Amino acid sequence: MSVETVTFIKPLEAIEFGSGISATGTKETGNFATWFDSQLNELNEQIKTSEVELRRLATGETNNIHHVMLSLEKAKTSFQLMMQVRNKAMEAYQDMMRMQL
Repeated sequence: MSVETVTFIKPLEAIEFGSGISATGTKETGNFATWFDSQLNELNEQIKTSEVELRRLATGETNNIHHVMLSLEKAKTSFQLMMQVRNKAMEAYQDMMRMQL
């Protein structure tokens, strides 16, 4: 019996951070800070969009509650993901600072 590979998941080397730096760090066109900044800006736009849609629902301009709820959940999930990335980066920094030379 053969087991087929999952093809929809990208290998780690194929994942790019923002402006072209790969997960292995082979390209030098960008860095983690610029990628993180762009992701924060994108998250901020998602939150603003969901707030506008919620305000439109509250004022009666729209009646599509499903679209509003999906937008709110997407913003919430993106925020939680960004917080986990931040926490892991802070843990890594603290671990490096505790290393003895």
